[in-house]
Amino acid sequence: MPIAVILRYSMQRPFFSYLPFTEGCAKLLWVYYMANEKTFQEAIQAIQNGENEKARELLTSLLKSDQNNPEYWLWLSSVVEVNSEKIFCLESVLRLDPNNKAAQRGLVLLGGRPAGNDI
Repeated sequence: MPIAVILRYSMQRPFFSYLPFTEGCAKLLWVYYMANEKTFQEAIQAIQNGENEKARELLTSLLKSDQNNPEYWLWLSSVVEVNSEKIFCLESVLRLDPNNKAAQRGLVLLGGRPAGNDI
């Protein structure tokens, strides 16, 4: 696992912040990362299969453990049903990744933001 991934996950989770960065800590972070990655791939597969409710549940559970992942918010925006929820998800993406073009376009299409020249 690249050290950047370990650092990203250790910095985002206060639970891990007090642990010394040991081999055991790295293994724990790796297991945690892989579990989330597997769930994320299941959510994407559910979306592709038209199982929006299942995808919504999976993405919601991922966001409970990592609210700072813009990819989770972006995918969730595709399966929530109410436009205000879609807008909230896309705004969350932009709060975390201000240059995310997909979120910017989605907000324009939903009327959440005015169209600009750069979109």
